[in-house]
Amino acid sequence: MSLDIARSLRWSYGGMAANLVLQVAFAALAARLVSAESYGMAAVATGLVSYLSYLSDLGVGLLAVRNRDLDAADLWGVALVGLAGNLVIVAAVWLAAPSVAAFVGFSGEGVWVLRALSLLAPLGGLNTAALAWLNREMDFRALAIMSLVGKLVGQGAVTLPLAWAGWGVWALVAGALGQVAAGLAIALWRQPPRLPRRSRWPAIGAALRVGVNFSLIRLLDSTQAQMIPLSAATLMGAGAAGLFDRGALLTLVALELITAGAGRVLLPVYGRMGEEERGRIPQAFLSACRRVLCLVLPLAAGVAAAAEPLVLTVFGGGWSALVEPLRLLAVLAGLRSVAMLAGGLVEAQGGLYHNMMQRICVLVLLLSWICVVRPTELGWLLAGAVLAEGASALALLALASRAAGLAFAAVLVPPLLALSVALPVGGVMALAAGADGSPGYRLVLTMLCGGICLGGVLLLHPHSGLRGEVRRMVRHAFAGNVSL
Repeated sequence: MSLDIARSLRWSYGGMAANLVLQVAFAALAARLVSAESYGMAAVATGLVSYLSYLSDLGVGLLAVRNRDLDAADLWGVALVGLAGNLVIVAAVWLAAPSVAAFVGFSGEGVWVLRALSLLAPLGGLNTAALAWLNREMDFRALAIMSLVGKLVGQGAVTLPLAWAGWGVWALVAGALGQVAAGLAIALWRQPPRLPRRSRWPAIGAALRVGVNFSLIRLLDSTQAQMIPLSAATLMGAGAAGLFDRGALLTLVALELITAGAGRVLLPVYGRMGEEERGRIPQAFLSACRRVLCLVLPLAAGVAAAAEPLVLTVFGGGWSALVEPLRLLAVLAGLRSVAMLAGGLVEAQGGLYHNMMQRICVLVLLLSWICVVRPTELGWLLAGAVLAEGASALALLALASRAAGLAFAAVLVPPLLALSVALPVGGVMALAAGADGSPGYRLVLTMLCGGICLGGVLLLHPHSGLRGEVRRMVRHAFAGNVSL
């Protein structure tokens, strides 16, 4: 299994790195052609459709990993049920678009943006079964290629030319649809649709009942995620939602790609471990947390420290209002990475109910903050999100310790180790970011200093276990072998 993990991690992280480079490059170009208000309108509409899509998702991705009795045709059966739900969502969005646009404060153009982006629901739903099967088979090469081609087509070949031609928000709409359609075409080629045998529908029905629970958790996650841009648009206007959307690209999206890269590998690994291998799960979880968080948390600290030169270099001077919110978004991204790793183990071990309950509590906390504070600045809204995500991370770490049979103190060690690495890295990068010179020069200087500091801290860390693990990882990387 170590060879499978090594191959999967290489493709997962290789695809992640390529995706991130492309996404930031395209965003840097498009941000100079499209206004924050247009980004906010597209972000709210896309988020609303994505949120509604979880109602018909049926948890097919996690069903593929957890239920080894389902074959590819069975997963297509689940996806077809979900597709019917997605078509209902399209009809509902078309009918409700004027009311939603009026509530959020969008112009008449926002109505048609909502209606156009509702097509993302059935397109994404058709992707579900193929992607789930490829993830189960740990074919991360195909997944990486699909994602890269989608971005090249959607953002490179569609969004940028249309933005240059002055299409504004419609360049973003067309790019989003083109990106999903391109990925779907490859997905259908790699995993053509197959109808399940009639005798399999009772088993599919039983799986659907379990999948609904997975969908509810994803729905709660999405509620928390979409509450921020929706609240920003409603209380502060579409421009604030656009600032959040672009800031999320540099923090939440970027750092979650790293965490999700490990999570996509760990879920099928947990699923493949039989009863006789269950004792390996705690060690695999702690090892993954140490390795991922010791990269993610220093990066989050670095983004917070280098917020000013980063924003001015990537997006330009017109986005200077994003500098302060970006620092809070970096903290939020670090906390969310902790929660994602812990939540993945909880779900893999069947702790769906407890995970669901903690998500509801976190949502109540965030909603209470919004209702009581009624923030008129993006920073205050994000402060509430940080508070809620911190509570979620602690709750999920407690649930993960129970699921793995570990003491709570044991699961706190990886985040604390990562924090001990992140603080000096962030401090060094903050000093470098304050140097004289152009934003681009300061960003390059900050990145160089941060990289050197990160390598030095990891190799010389006083915790002997972390120090030894880093050195083993370096040796394994040169030898072409990675294992958990």
